[in-house]
Parts: sequence; C-alpha cells; structure tokens
Amino acid sequence: MILSGAILVLAAAMLCFYLQMTAERMLELECGRKSFETVVREFHLEFPRLLGAHRGETMLASAVDARESLLGDYFVLDYLLAHVARHHYTAGERLLRLKFDLGIFTLRLRRGLGNSDQLAATRKLATILRFFANIAGEQLPMGAALR
Repeated sequence: MILSGAILVLAAAMLCFYLQMTAERMLELECGRKSFETVVREFHLEFPRLLGAHRGETMLASAVDARESLLGDYFVLDYLLAHVARHHYTAGERLLRLKFDLGIFTLRLRRGLGNSDQLAATRKLATILRFFANIAGEQLPMGAALR
C-alpha cells in the first residue's frame, strides 16, 4: 500500500515536471519573434513594462496593480484570439493558459502570505502573455479593420 502510494506520488511529480518543461520549451521557441509589438501598440497592453522591469524601466506601483494589469492583458488577448482571429488553442497553448491561471493564483497566495519576491513570477506571466501576443500579431489584421 505504501509502495503504490509512493509510485503514484512519483508519477504525479514526473508529470508536473514534464508539463513544466514543455511549457518552458514553448516559451523559449517563441522568444525571438517580434510580432507582439503591433498588438501592444494597438491595444495598449501593459505586460512589456513588467518584462522590462529588470532593465530599469518603470514597473507598476504595487503587486496588486501588476496582477490586475496581467489579468486585463490576458482577457484582451484571449478575446482577440478567440473572437476576432477565431483561433483554436492547441494543447500546448492550453497548457500555457493553465500555467498562467496557476501563476495568477500563486501571486495571490504569495501576497496573502507576505512573500515580497513576486518580480520573477510576474515576469514569467508576462512572458506567457508575450507568447499569446505573438500569436495574435500574426493572425490579426492590424489597423483600421479592428477599430
């Protein structure tokens, strides 16, 4: 009984590790593309400020503002992809959406527990948003058609 429980825990841990590595690999492959810049300009998204915080650029005033900004950008990108571009999410993209939702949840937990080290987690979430903005930048007709 104990052995089967240990095997189950080990299998669950390996599955979580595999999903994490898959998500990280998807984000690495997407890093070089710049098609997100048009979407950021057109829809006034704020996640690039969060990505640039480690380079000395201004960051939002508080962790709550950063979380709300990330959520707002997420909803805008989700709407654009689902309703305007008629994009159907692949399994990997759904995995990244799940990772984003879990990341927002852990930001709330960290704030509730008094953990002040939220910058790295905020940057990871902003990187996921950059991934979806790249997809939107490639699939959306930018310009007057969206206004």
